[in-house]
Formats: sequence, C-alpha cells, structure tokens
Amino acid sequence: MTPQKIVLFIDADKDDLYSLCLIAAQQYYGIIDVIGIVVETGFVSIQDGLLFTQQFLNKIQVATNIDNCNYGFPIKFNLYAGFPRPEYLDRRLFPKIWVNSFVNRMKEIYNITIPNYDYITNEFIDIPVNTNAPNVDILFSEIMNLENLNRIKILATGPPTSLAIGLDKYPIISSKIKSIYCMASNYLTKGNVPEQDSLYAGLTLHTPYLDFNGEYNAFLNPYALQRVILSVGNNIDINIIPLDCTNYAPLTTDTINEIKVIAQPYLYFNKNPWTINLYNYFVSLVETTIITINSTLYLWDLCAANIALGSDVEQFYILGSPIISVSGKINLNTFNSNDRVKIYMSLKYIKLLINSIRIIFNDSDYKT
Repeated sequence: MTPQKIVLFIDADKDDLYSLCLIAAQQYYGIIDVIGIVVETGFVSIQDGLLFTQQFLNKIQVATNIDNCNYGFPIKFNLYAGFPRPEYLDRRLFPKIWVNSFVNRMKEIYNITIPNYDYITNEFIDIPVNTNAPNVDILFSEIMNLENLNRIKILATGPPTSLAIGLDKYPIISSKIKSIYCMASNYLTKGNVPEQDSLYAGLTLHTPYLDFNGEYNAFLNPYALQRVILSVGNNIDINIIPLDCTNYAPLTTDTINEIKVIAQPYLYFNKNPWTINLYNYFVSLVETTIITINSTLYLWDLCAANIALGSDVEQFYILGSPIISVSGKINLNTFNSNDRVKIYMSLKYIKLLINSIRIIFNDSDYKT
C-alpha cells in the first residue's frame, strides 16, 4: 500500500513534540510519508521552534534537513520555517510564565537549549537565530509539482498561519489536498486563553480583541483558521478538533501510570531499540508536561494526531459551517444540508491512550 502523504503545521509546544512520536512511528513503519513539517509562530518564535523541534527529533533518533552532521538515523523529516503572522496579531502571545517554564524544563530534562534565552534571568535576549531551514514556499512548490490530486493529508496542531497563506498564495495546492485536521477553537465549551490584563497571562490587548473566550491556536490567528475552513468549498475534507473534544482527554499523573500499564506487554515482546527509545521519550515528555504548567491540562494535540491518523477513539462529530470570532471561538454554526465541516465533540480517553501506544508499537488494532 502506498504510504499516505502528510504535511504537519506545528508550533513546537510540548504536546506538539510528544505527538510527533506517533508521526515518527508511522513514518518508520512505512504507513505514512511526511513530506514536510512547518513550524509556526506560536509558543515560541519560528526559529526557536525549529531548534526545539530539531533537537527533540534527534533525541528520538529522527534526522532533519537542518542537522549539522549525519547521525545515521533510520528516518528523516524536512523542517520548514512558516510565514510570520500579520503584525496586528503580534501582541497575541502565550503567557510568559508558560513559555519560560517550557524553555527551562526542556534544558533541565533533555538538555535542549536555544541561544537567545538567558537561563539565569529567564529572559529572551536580542541575539539573531537562524537555523537555515528552508522557507515554507519551497514546500508549497513541491506540493504543486506532485502529480496525483487529492493525496495529501494535513495536520495542524498550531496556528494554521502558513497553511492559510499558502491556500491563497498558491491556489493550485487545494487540488492536491485530500483532508485537513486542525486542533483549534472551541464551540460549546469555554476557551483556555487567560483573561485580559491578568498578571498570569501578561496580555494587554485592546479593542476589538477584548474577547478572550477562545482556544489558543485559534486565538493566535483566528483569520487563518477561518480561511482553512473556507477551503471546504474546494472539496477538501475539513476536520476541526476543538476543546469540546480534547476536554475529554485530561492529562493528570494518573495518565502517566495508565500509559505505562498499557505499554507493559509491548515492552515485554518488542526489543527494537529505536521503538523503545521513541516510547521512552514519548512518556517522559508527557510526564514533563504535567510538571511544567500549573493549570488544567489536556492531551490536545494527541487527540488531533490520533484522529488524523485514522485511530478509532470512538470520536463523535457534528457537521456545520463554523464562523470563527476574533477570539478564535466558533461563534456561529449553521446547520443545513450544505454543512460539510466536521466539528469533533467527544472521544474516549482510554482508547486514546491505548491507541497511542498501539501506533508507537505498530499494532494495527488502533484502527478498530
């Protein structure tokens, strides 16, 4: 069977990185063909995100196109620098306390560092960072030159800025895309963006951006998400995995114990050192995520990755034509015979954990 071609758009947060473990496993087993990973402005800057992604991929023995040496790893991913967000969205940022915690813990636990961060003062410093990663324009050019139509599956676990710009800048790529999965927005449930002027959040936005009832990926660029949704008119299968769905998958200390119990029989029989290393980093980074943020946590991107990879987590969706508000929330959703956008509303938590381990260890039962 021909491997499914996939493009990822990530913001290099911890849940993006541990979700990459599932992507790496499927690439290793020849189930998918990752033709590019685009790093967007999100949790950190694009260049910092590229460095975090590169270093973590090297830890799980995946080579990248921006490595400075040949590690001899069994698989390789090409990383691309995404387009910057419009300037009027520059002040939409993650809370500083979250970012600092992430940066410090990546150094403490994994010795993954970035050069433009002072680890003593916990401040970013003005030092140019250049990974020499190719621009996403190059990836879009490669996609346009693909012979087959409707072949590519896209998974966006960060703000879909580059995807939205690419759909406008290179209209022909719409004919190459089969489906898009976005972990973004919220519909009936409350958002996860802290309130304005909160000391915890450090946000000081002005009118008309005073609505903070959104989800972070959509909040960072709501207009990009709306553009992606509109591509349903190009006969692309659009799938939104909002907080309504991911809130069924809380991340707690019990989650780590459950993952380890589920993995025990696989670890007993599987002696592949690459797979075991991948699993160890997966469970370690999920556990590190619990430590780093003092707030309610969920397996956001893991939900989206499972659904995009065809994992049966007993997900339930409704069909609609969502309108995204300036906060990133689904503000209006019509229901009529023309609705084709899938909005996922729930899944089964325990099946999410079981199938994530099944994917890592190449157990095809994740589809049932």
